[in-house]
Amino acid sequence: MSELGDLDTWQENTNAWEEEEDAAWQAEEVLRQQKIAEREKRAAEQQRKKMEKEAQRLMKKEQNKIGVKLS
Repeated sequence: MSELGDLDTWQENTNAWEEEEDAAWQAEEVLRQQKIAEREKRAAEQQRKKMEKEAQRLMKKEQNKIGVKLS
């Protein structure tokens, strides 16, 4: 009878082990998603800055054209 008891205990321990592994995997997945989101956020920020610089450059160019016309 004690053999059956040991088997039950082993089964419970196996389930606990699997749940722990699953939790660790989920935590890693969350970290991976956060890294991806952070990378995308930085890329979007760089793109926005690039577009702002381009817009400022074009505005200066236009102002120079207007300045030339006025003089």
